[in-house]
Amino acid sequence: MRKAQKETQDAAQKALINADPRLRVFFEKENIPDTELIYDELECSSKYKDFTEIARGGMKTIYSVYDQHADRIIAMAKLHDTAPKKMFEPFLREARLTAKLDHPNIIKIHEIGLNEFSRPFFTMDLKNGENLGSQLKKKQSSLAELLVIFVKVCDAVAYAHSRGVIHLDLKPDNIQVGEFGEVIVCDWGLGKIIDDQSFSKDPISDSDILNNMTLHGKIKGTPGFMAPEQTGLTCFDNGTRTDIYSLGVTLYVILCGDIPFKGEIKTLLKNTANGQFKKPSEITIVPPRLEAICLKAMNKDPKNRYSSVDALKNDIEAYQDGYLTSIDDSTLLKALTLLIKRNKKITSIFASSVVLLILLTSFFIKNINIAKNKAEHASITAHESERRAHDLADKFRLEKIESERRGKTSAPQFINKSIKAWNQSEIDSAESNINMALILNPKNMQAIEIKAGLLVSQFQFTNALSFLQQQGFNDSSLKGHGIIEKYYQIAHTHLNQEESLTDNIKLEIIRNLYTKYNSNHSFILDGFSYSFFKKNSPLKLRLKYTQKLLEIFNPKLTALNFNYNPEQTYLDISNNKEMVWAKCLRNFPATRINISHTKLSDVSSFIGMPLLEVDASHSALTEVGFEYLSKIHTLDISHTTVNQLSNLPRRLTKLNIRHTSVQYLSPLNKLNLLEELVIHKGQFSKEALESVPPKVKIIQN
Repeated sequence: MRKAQKETQDAAQKALINADPRLRVFFEKENIPDTELIYDELECSSKYKDFTEIARGGMKTIYSVYDQHADRIIAMAKLHDTAPKKMFEPFLREARLTAKLDHPNIIKIHEIGLNEFSRPFFTMDLKNGENLGSQLKKKQSSLAELLVIFVKVCDAVAYAHSRGVIHLDLKPDNIQVGEFGEVIVCDWGLGKIIDDQSFSKDPISDSDILNNMTLHGKIKGTPGFMAPEQTGLTCFDNGTRTDIYSLGVTLYVILCGDIPFKGEIKTLLKNTANGQFKKPSEITIVPPRLEAICLKAMNKDPKNRYSSVDALKNDIEAYQDGYLTSIDDSTLLKALTLLIKRNKKITSIFASSVVLLILLTSFFIKNINIAKNKAEHASITAHESERRAHDLADKFRLEKIESERRGKTSAPQFINKSIKAWNQSEIDSAESNINMALILNPKNMQAIEIKAGLLVSQFQFTNALSFLQQQGFNDSSLKGHGIIEKYYQIAHTHLNQEESLTDNIKLEIIRNLYTKYNSNHSFILDGFSYSFFKKNSPLKLRLKYTQKLLEIFNPKLTALNFNYNPEQTYLDISNNKEMVWAKCLRNFPATRINISHTKLSDVSSFIGMPLLEVDASHSALTEVGFEYLSKIHTLDISHTTVNQLSNLPRRLTKLNIRHTSVQYLSPLNKLNLLEELVIHKGQFSKEALESVPPKVKIIQN
């Protein structure tokens, strides 16, 4: 029977391609690599038990399982037992891509591994509830409740876009709604990692062929929800606006309870490409402003859709709060109408006052001889009505100011993301986030400062000058602008060197700047070190110029001790007694490091390093802020001034705190994997040692 079904599917596929050759893109078999890129990295795990099947799809099954180590119930995804080995990599790529995304509205991946039969699995949060598609079919939720869910979905997708990931298969069935209002975007199997120009060709970015198979071969999305550019019948490329279209379709289903495209697949795809569908208002009664938002998101031309998911979300929130959206007719009448809707009580009082004023005035004209006290009462009422009218006008003015402010609230979020990415040498991400911040608020001085710093630290002096001049800065207007003035001077001074830049000339520029600024404006100099090495820089280049930067930024060093064993990924910079700076080591490929007998006072220099073991004994370390170095399992902070054990790595198994000022050991109770604690004799009382978990071996010497 399966053979007959396959023959029928093949015949249907051939007929579609003959009718329109452009449909061939949907049925080309994807080349799944024989090399198991992720599979070979995995280890077997047997810490799960009590498997209960909760869902089953075409190629994989979801179980609820008990994690014996974490003592909790979670969800596990596994391929069916009949799935061939060539399906392992696509299955694992979906897990790895989803794991890259850390957001409260995106499913959380806990572990990727192999079971006792060497077949892959991944575990994730277990969420009770149902998908949005099922919820919509029940028709029990109000439009207001559904819009709250939709905004949370937008938050998740906007975050993914900020991380360079597009979903490509957004639909109600892939949105999980929990019992307590949690909203989770699932099934990132078709997701892509993108850059500024095109899709990444890294194997991890290949689409997951295991999900949403609706024809023989692979459709890059779900017909009915996919964007025109996903059909292969248009000249547009997939991008972030592809997801915006699918969000528009999801909003369409929320509004009218039906999908915009139906029917035989060939007709459905052509209607999608041509933008031929019924408006929601042609199916049922829908709010016109929401329909306008939906139709803009579903425009067949990507450039005519919303420019970002945040822009779409802002319009939905503006509608929810009763403000003008970006596509509303911004007339005074419209603004007043919305103001009245937002302030029904005030408006009702105002209208009543006006009517009363008219009645009293008419009565006064017709009854000139009315008693004086009634005339005075009418006058008082008239003045009160006038005051209320002025109050309503003032409120309208304030609301207008608030509306303008709302357009700027997102800028600080992108500024913070840019700073974080720059500190981790993720220069492309830093630039894209700061560019978005400047789009949202072009006059934000912090964003201008960071943009100029990124350009200068990458030795793009011409671009930096051009950018600052576009912002209105010149030789006569820079005074009083601190760091921006410094960036302008640096770019202007070294402008003639830009065409002949070599790595040695770059180092000489950094050396001269260090001599000029020394410890003043140190973050300007740090920026050069973050930008000098991008992530995945060649090791030979890193070794050569890392040492040179350490010598520049630590001028008191008479001889630099710098030894790196690439086989053991061990870096030794110990006994550099005058070393106070090492931020050029960020993202250095070392799993073990020795910084003993140095003046390094914190671990911020090691952000991005895959460290497992750290020897910081006899160093100037003052605190253990290892939130960026969570994989460390062995840590020696003996003979330091560290006095508390907060923010220790959760995977720590061995800890040496001999001859420190630590007084309290209670934070060790949070370290479930800790096996060994080294202290000196008499360092702690018997009562303090009794607070240490019994499984921890205490060594006193």
